[in-house]
Order: sequence, then C-alpha cells, then structure tokens
Amino acid sequence: DVVSHVYTLPGTYTVTMQVILPSGCISSAVATVKILQPASSFDYSGGNYCNQHQVAFSAAGNNVDSIRLNFGDGQTLTTTQLNVTHQYQLAGTFIPSVTVYINGGCTLNLPGTDTIRIEQLQAAFISNQSSTCSSSSVQFTNQSTSLFGIKSYQWNFGDGNMANSQNVNHVYAQPGNYNVTLIITGIFGCKDTTQQIVSINILGSPDVNITGPGQTCAGASINLQANVNPADSISTYAWTVSN
Repeated sequence: DVVSHVYTLPGTYTVTMQVILPSGCISSAVATVKILQPASSFDYSGGNYCNQHQVAFSAAGNNVDSIRLNFGDGQTLTTTQLNVTHQYQLAGTFIPSVTVYINGGCTLNLPGTDTIRIEQLQAAFISNQSSTCSSSSVQFTNQSTSLFGIKSYQWNFGDGNMANSQNVNHVYAQPGNYNVTLIITGIFGCKDTTQQIVSINILGSPDVNITGPGQTCAGASINLQANVNPADSISTYAWTVSN
C-alpha cells in the first residue's frame, strides 16, 4: 500500500502503520520522517553602473549544497561557492535570481529585490569645414549614443577654446592640425571620450597690383595689367574705372 502526505511545518515526525489480517492478527511498524525547512538569503548591490561593471553576489543558508545564479542577462552559473562576481557585458536593465540547493534534496528559489542598470556610453562626432579668406568655420555634430541618456557635453577644440553644447560651430583663425576632444557624461555619471584630428585650411588673400602707363592722351585706349600672386584658382576679375 502507498500513501502520500504533505507536511507544512518542519520537524521530526513518527509514522505508524498497522496491518490487520482477516484472521484478526495485528502487526505494526514505525518510521521516523524528518521535515526540513530550508532557509537562505540572497544579497547583491543593485543600482546604476557604467559599461561592463562587475557586480558581487552572495547567497547564505544552512546545509547549502550548491546554488544556481541567473544574472538576468542570459548568463547563468551553477557553483558550490556562495560568493561570486559577474561582469555585465551588455547595457540594459537586469533583475537576477538564485536557486539554492539544500542537502537532503530541498530547493529554494530567491528572486532579486533590486534592479541592476548597466549604462553603455559611446562618444562620437563628425565635422564639416567651411573655409574663408581669414578663417575656417567647422560645424561639429554630436553622434554619441547612450541607453539611459546623456547629461552633458564637453568640447575641447585644441586651440585653447572649449564649449558645452550638444552640437557646436567653431571658428579657427589659424591653419593647422587640431586635436578635437569630446567628453560626454551620462545621467548616471558615466563618462566616455573620443578624439579626432581636424585639419584646418584657411584660404589666403592674393597679393594684387596693377601695372600700365601712368598717363595717356584723352580718347586713347589704355592697357592695364592685373598682377595676382598666386595666379591660380581665380574665379573672377572685377574692374572699376573712375571717369
């Protein structure tokens, strides 16, 4: 004969079975059943963290055989160690959990009570240059990315000037190569930096003069020669003659 019974409280219980035969004979047997009540705890530091942060996890309990950690990011770990660390490689919001295996076959599932948020900042920008005869104007366009949001921008244009707008226009007065730096700060305080070398070209004003006869007779044609240095890439000559 097989019977089943559910014990709701821990303790040591005595089970008695009595058999009565048709002849009236009676026989009995006694067994002891020990009911365990597993108790365990799960601890970690939830909150806001930067790229690829390592989080420490701790499980505690009596007669623990092993634990199986689910970190919430698709990664799991089964181990006999009660204190482990895990590095989150991806950005996102995660809630971990643990299953505790107790000696004697009991299991205990403990869900996490705090959210782990991993930020992933990526600073980036592009530039577009527009040169004139005395300066070069560069439009810097932010292309940074963030999962939870960017709080501030810090630009260093490499010529001693700085700005803190998301997108900026900067005028360079001298040609040359400038190391432009962008530092972004996320709402969790995480930072990321990117640098680019920007080559600045400034168009030089040509040296010009006019040669020709200093005087001539009224009604006669006069030939005037424009002398331009440099003489290449001239788009227009504009003459104005006073009468």
